[in-house]
Amino acid sequence: MGEMKDKKKVIIVLDNLRRGGIEIAAVRFYELLDKEKYETTFLLRNLLHYDESLVGILDKNGAKIIVKPEKYDNYLKDYFFFKKLFKEEKYDIVHAHKLFYNGIIMRAAYKAGIKKRIAHSHATEENRIMGKAQKAVSDIYHAAMRVVVGKYATDIVGCSEKAGEYMCGKRLFCERGIVLPNYVNTDEYSFSAERRLQKRKELGLTDELLIGHTGTIYWIKNQMFLVSLFAKLLESRPDARLMLIGEETDKGETRALAERLNVADKVMFMGSRDDIPDLLCAMDIFMFPSRFEALPIAPIEAQAAGLPCIVSTGVPEEIQATDAFARLPLDASQEQWIKKIIEFSNFDRTKNDLSELKARYSAQSVAHKLDALYES
Repeated sequence: MGEMKDKKKVIIVLDNLRRGGIEIAAVRFYELLDKEKYETTFLLRNLLHYDESLVGILDKNGAKIIVKPEKYDNYLKDYFFFKKLFKEEKYDIVHAHKLFYNGIIMRAAYKAGIKKRIAHSHATEENRIMGKAQKAVSDIYHAAMRVVVGKYATDIVGCSEKAGEYMCGKRLFCERGIVLPNYVNTDEYSFSAERRLQKRKELGLTDELLIGHTGTIYWIKNQMFLVSLFAKLLESRPDARLMLIGEETDKGETRALAERLNVADKVMFMGSRDDIPDLLCAMDIFMFPSRFEALPIAPIEAQAAGLPCIVSTGVPEEIQATDAFARLPLDASQEQWIKKIIEFSNFDRTKNDLSELKARYSAQSVAHKLDALYES
């Protein structure tokens, strides 16, 4: 018998563990890691808002969780905190999912002697509305961090090409970047008529046309557009219902719009959920009218459930992996969007071909790429 090799120590850096796309992607990547090869720690900015199911996955698989102390509340203090922690714990790999802030982490990791430094991007645009002065400062920060990431990261990763290019620039990503797509456990999301019937019964639904959406409720995800469209749809499909799944971070604006349009009794605000596969089974059509996206997980999950999907052109074209999929511009008329809803309303999802989706976004496919990244 040969001697057991020591496990490589990995530290994964995130803002928090709320149920958002970045957090879900990072935890799913962790689940793919060979636990015999890697000992993993998650370093979080805070744990004030967290999803119990995500924390449970980490606990179950033996990952440690470190929360950055509140006293480290600016970039300089953060840098020295990271550098000290990385040096003391002697990590082999740092994998940071913090976009431009990755620059701070990559430099600290380099100074601490970490050999493998992975900067990972999940965004294609700024997610805040800013004034001119604030945007000017932000642009300077982005430009500086692109240089720092390029200098100190050993590996530059994007969930899509556009996401990678946004973090470090088109030329650098073309030279050194790799795409590591988000993935879903396609078997977990596979459609079941029995599961659909059971979940719809729980929800008090029978034959209604259920339009669904998954995503944190805020400006980028554009649920207010969806509520307005739904109000118009009810004129021709009074049996329709709208289900919005996700944490509400919009100060109640979407709920208020539903009230003003007199459709609140037909809009289901579900909050953050851990039964997404069952809820997708209950839906008839999935909609995702985001203003912009990198490579969102939600439409991949919806396609894995066999759902016809209608998304905005803010969602990258590469997300499409089935035929029952449409992209429409947000400035198209409501009639155009509704025409597509009606077209998909009688779709037989059991006939949706998922072979391309499984080849591109399956756990096995992504696990191979992730292991190659960590071992290179």
